[in-house]
Amino acid sequence: MKFSAIYLVLTCISFSILGQEWRTMYQEANQLYLNDNYADANDLAKKSLENYLKESGEANDNYAAILRLLANIAYAESNYDEGIIYMEKEITIRENKPDEMLAGALVNLSLFYQNTNNYVNAISTLERAEKILTQYYKDNDLSIIKCRLSLALNYYYSNENEMAFTFFNQNIPLLEETNEITYEDLIGFYFFGMLQFDRNEYDNALVTLLKAKEFFESADAVTTLEYAMVLSGIANTQHKLERYDESEAVYVKSQQLFETLEMTQDELYLSLLNNRATNLQALGQTDEAGKLLAQIQNNPAGKSTVAASLNNMASLSMAKGDFETAEKQYREALSNFNKDNPNEILKYVDTEENLALLKSQTGNFDDALLFSDEAVRLVKQQLGNDHPRVATSLNKRGRIKFSARDYTGASNDFNEALTLLTGRNDISAEAAVSLNGLGQCAQATSDYHQADIMYERALSLYDDNNFSKNRLYGIILNNYASSQLDQGNWADARDIEAKVTTLLGKLQGKNTSEYAEALENLAFLNLRLGELTEAKSQLDSVLTIFQTVLGVDSYEYAEAQMSLGRYFQYIGDYPQAEPLIKQSLQTIRSLKGLTSIPYANAQNTIALLFQTMGNYNEAEPLFKEALITYESKLGKASREYSTTLQNLASLYQLEEKYQLAEPLLKEVLTIDQALLGEAHPQYAVSLQNLATLYQKQKKFTEATTLLEQVKVIIEKTLGQKHPSYAVVISNLAALYQDKGEFDKAETQWKLSLSIRKNILGEDHPDYARSMYGLAGVYHATGKLNEAQPLYEEVVGKYQVQIKNYFSALSESEKGAFYNRIRPVFEAYQDFGIEFGKSNPSMRASYAGKLYDLQLSTKAILLNSSNKVRTSILSSGDQSLIDFYRQWQQGKEDLVKYYNFSSEERSERNIDLAELENQSNELEKRLTQLSTLFGTNYDQKKLDGKMFKNH
Repeated sequence: MKFSAIYLVLTCISFSILGQEWRTMYQEANQLYLNDNYADANDLAKKSLENYLKESGEANDNYAAILRLLANIAYAESNYDEGIIYMEKEITIRENKPDEMLAGALVNLSLFYQNTNNYVNAISTLERAEKILTQYYKDNDLSIIKCRLSLALNYYYSNENEMAFTFFNQNIPLLEETNEITYEDLIGFYFFGMLQFDRNEYDNALVTLLKAKEFFESADAVTTLEYAMVLSGIANTQHKLERYDESEAVYVKSQQLFETLEMTQDELYLSLLNNRATNLQALGQTDEAGKLLAQIQNNPAGKSTVAASLNNMASLSMAKGDFETAEKQYREALSNFNKDNPNEILKYVDTEENLALLKSQTGNFDDALLFSDEAVRLVKQQLGNDHPRVATSLNKRGRIKFSARDYTGASNDFNEALTLLTGRNDISAEAAVSLNGLGQCAQATSDYHQADIMYERALSLYDDNNFSKNRLYGIILNNYASSQLDQGNWADARDIEAKVTTLLGKLQGKNTSEYAEALENLAFLNLRLGELTEAKSQLDSVLTIFQTVLGVDSYEYAEAQMSLGRYFQYIGDYPQAEPLIKQSLQTIRSLKGLTSIPYANAQNTIALLFQTMGNYNEAEPLFKEALITYESKLGKASREYSTTLQNLASLYQLEEKYQLAEPLLKEVLTIDQALLGEAHPQYAVSLQNLATLYQKQKKFTEATTLLEQVKVIIEKTLGQKHPSYAVVISNLAALYQDKGEFDKAETQWKLSLSIRKNILGEDHPDYARSMYGLAGVYHATGKLNEAQPLYEEVVGKYQVQIKNYFSALSESEKGAFYNRIRPVFEAYQDFGIEFGKSNPSMRASYAGKLYDLQLSTKAILLNSSNKVRTSILSSGDQSLIDFYRQWQQGKEDLVKYYNFSSEERSERNIDLAELENQSNELEKRLTQLSTLFGTNYDQKKLDGKMFKNH
């Protein structure tokens, strides 16, 4: 459907030289034309021309004026071919004088060409008019602006969208400055908005279309087809910006107007229904979407709209997991499109790319790339190699290649798309898609530095260009967080994930599944970082949201319930963890089935709980059942199968069944090598696990070879100034120590100690671990004087940690912590005895130190924190409860910040000494309020002198 801005004007007549008879006829004909009496006006104007030719016949302005009137009448009656004849005669008369009158005649002729779909002639005619007008007017003059907007319209109608965009982009802002916008200009705003939409400039498109809407409303033209189209365009744009609720409201208003205009058989109406169905899918209203799509299917309108609806129905089928039906629907949609029709080619490409995605998701990458390759070829053929839509197709093909693990091919597509987009003045958010893809390719090949650069560039596009921060922005943040996790930067990952949660809360609302899922991810990271109170609060919120939105019988609620179970497992509260995870397991089994991937995931989770509890007999069959499901559904070459196999191997190691564990770990290594490559940190973890097994089996040569490989991988991917590199060095040192190669062990422990001091600080538990390792080497080699200050410092650091936060731990957490430090204290006791024997003068002093150490640790272990916690929380004394919770949180913070690196503490302005002082002050206050607390958590140092009278 086309809309014309009518610039036809009457030419003034030199009445002084006109004969009375035909002049009267001309005036009467003109009045009849103005009164919309076109038939009589035409008859009388022709008589006027006939009489004029009889009386004079001179080819002058008078003759041209009569021709112009006849052309105007022909235009009003849609007799465009006849009108062209009159306009060409007028132009012939004026040809010798290239002035404004000739320019006006050329503009009018272009309208006739435009309405006969002869856009080539319309454009060439307007270009002649523009050339004349530029001799008289500046670029911001209304005559020039109107002429160029007519050029824009004709370029748009002839599918020369780049030229159309250029003219619209230059002249619509100038038109707005004139404040001379007429009703006929409004369709230009609509087309300009649609061009911006096609270029993925959704923010700009929405601004333009909202202006058009405002102009229509101010002109009281809200019952027109054009207004309905503007509303539809606004709704489409809001959908792309993920403002689904706003979009739905505008779709409804547009649909109602189409129905009022009785245009329910028009393709525009059916296209509106199709787009609204897509939006309803995004809102989760799939039943309503299905009804609209069925309505389109039952309509006898054009095949292309039916094809578009089939495309959407296929999307619904995919969402339900019915890939077979979806493929049939996509193929039927393709058969209904005419890809030789320029107006349908992009819809054909969209459908073809959707089918390619389906093939990719089902693992058929060869077919996926066949469809995607043709889509790229067609869009380049239709729009040219440099059109922004080409970048969209390249990005989609890059995603398929990435899924097929062709990271080089994917990077090439993403780079080509990015080059195309950044070579333009009007960069779009599609460039962020390219940068995100490049970041993922770099991350997949363990080039984390490059990955982070790409993610940061993608995110900065939004701030630099004022793009709306939408779902894509959240995806990029998620991927950036994933990169930080791969590098072991848990705190950074948590901070980024917090931004994702905040964004989704704004975009989707906090009472939505999307927000709950992001909050669950954030809770996991907080749990990993020791933010136990925060993690628990977040998991409780997640459960509440899923219960409200989806119900307690939903899969999402069961998953959240399992996450809460993992929380209790993490803090060692197994009596609370077990029933939660078991209940989740049963729900998932009933919803998804015994052989489903979600049920296998749940089996893996509860098996890990049983393993942690020491219930190995129950854990083993669960791991094995999960493996059978993964192998059946995903194949052995999958992360799920590899991870569960590794868990089963760990179980066998705990049972000291090393012969059973070894082949499993070798298989894991083979799978990870194929899936991830030898440069990936996870492959290094698999090497490390096998090396640890070899070390337990005293296969030191094999273990050393593997650990050296791990060292090379971590050094290459994360660098030497990274905590993970220090871990590898420590493991090598411990291995050399087990082998009796103490010189090598000493070198590695010193290197580990140096790295950890520089990046973690001397308060970090890992620094104490390296110091203990070096002390052990000196002890084993008889260098007692060198070992002595190291042991003293290590034991001192652990006693400080016990004093500062041990008392706030649960009973199981206390046991786990003490089990980690007990070997250190036992080694120190052995050392103290030896050191006392070789230094008689210090024998008594060391005997006292050893006795004091034994007393202090045993006294703390005997305290019952559960008893104190229960007593205080049930006391009813809110002041006491508040102080106790503050004290607990303070202790949790100390645990967390002790494990931060020096840099992380500095970035967050963490002062450990100040936190310790605050904790001590709270303890003093609690001691005053609670006798039980004072008895259990008295911080006085215990030593042998206290018992001298006993």
